[in-house]
Amino acid sequence: MDEAAQNHPPGAPFSYCNSGFVLAGRVIEKVTGMSWDGVLRDRLCTPLGLEHTVTLPEEALRFRTAMVRP
Repeated sequence: MDEAAQNHPPGAPFSYCNSGFVLAGRVIEKVTGMSWDGVLRDRLCTPLGLEHTVTLPEEALRFRTAMVRP
Protein backbone atom coordinates (compact mmCIF):
# COMPACT_ATOMS: atom_id res chain seq x y z
CA MET A 1 0.00 0.00 0.00
CA ASP A 2 2.96 2.33 0.39
CA GLU A 3 3.10 2.64 -3.41
CA ALA A 4 -0.63 3.32 -3.88
CA ALA A 5 -1.53 6.83 -4.98
CA GLN A 6 -3.95 8.95 -2.96
CA ASN A 7 -7.29 9.84 -4.53
CA HIS A 8 -7.30 13.22 -2.79
CA PRO A 9 -4.60 15.17 -0.95
CA PRO A 10 -4.82 15.47 2.85
CA GLY A 11 -7.52 17.96 3.86
CA ALA A 12 -9.42 17.56 0.58
CA PRO A 13 -12.88 15.94 0.25
CA PHE A 14 -13.36 12.53 1.85
CA SER A 15 -13.23 9.44 -0.34
CA TYR A 16 -13.99 5.94 0.97
CA CYS A 17 -11.03 3.60 0.62
CA ASN A 18 -11.37 -0.05 1.57
CA SER A 19 -7.58 -0.47 1.77
CA GLY A 20 -7.42 1.49 5.02
CA PHE A 21 -10.06 -0.74 6.61
CA VAL A 22 -8.26 -3.87 5.43
CA LEU A 23 -5.02 -2.59 6.95
CA ALA A 24 -6.75 -1.67 10.22
CA GLY A 25 -8.29 -5.14 10.39
CA ARG A 26 -4.91 -6.77 9.87
CA VAL A 27 -3.32 -4.64 12.60
CA ILE A 28 -6.14 -5.65 14.97
CA GLU A 29 -5.55 -9.32 14.12
CA LYS A 30 -1.80 -9.08 14.77
CA VAL A 31 -2.16 -7.14 18.04
CA THR A 32 -4.93 -9.31 19.53
CA GLY A 33 -4.08 -12.69 18.01
CA MET A 34 -7.77 -13.04 17.07
CA SER A 35 -9.57 -12.72 13.77
CA TRP A 36 -11.08 -9.33 12.93
CA ASP A 37 -14.52 -10.90 13.10
CA GLY A 38 -13.81 -12.37 16.51
CA VAL A 39 -12.56 -9.07 17.91
CA LEU A 40 -15.55 -7.19 16.51
CA ARG A 41 -17.94 -9.73 18.02
CA ASP A 42 -16.21 -10.02 21.42
CA ARG A 43 -15.32 -6.37 22.02
CA LEU A 44 -18.14 -4.50 20.32
CA CYS A 45 -21.20 -6.50 19.30
CA THR A 46 -21.59 -8.67 22.41
CA PRO A 47 -21.05 -5.89 24.99
CA LEU A 48 -23.53 -3.66 23.13
CA GLY A 49 -26.09 -6.47 22.82
CA LEU A 50 -26.02 -6.37 19.00
CA GLU A 51 -27.56 -9.77 18.33
CA HIS A 52 -28.18 -9.36 14.59
CA THR A 53 -24.88 -7.76 13.58
CA VAL A 54 -22.75 -9.99 11.36
CA THR A 55 -19.57 -9.56 9.35
CA LEU A 56 -19.44 -12.72 7.27
CA PRO A 57 -21.70 -13.46 4.29
CA GLU A 58 -22.59 -16.92 5.61
CA GLU A 59 -23.76 -15.37 8.89
CA ALA A 60 -26.09 -12.97 7.07
CA LEU A 61 -28.18 -15.95 5.99
CA ARG A 62 -29.19 -16.49 9.64
CA PHE A 63 -31.43 -13.43 9.63
CA ARG A 64 -33.97 -11.85 7.34
CA THR A 65 -32.13 -9.72 4.86
CA ALA A 66 -33.17 -6.97 2.47
CA MET A 67 -31.96 -7.52 -1.07
CA VAL A 68 -31.82 -4.96 -3.86
CA ARG A 69 -32.25 -6.16 -7.41
CA PRO A 70 -29.79 -4.69 -9.92
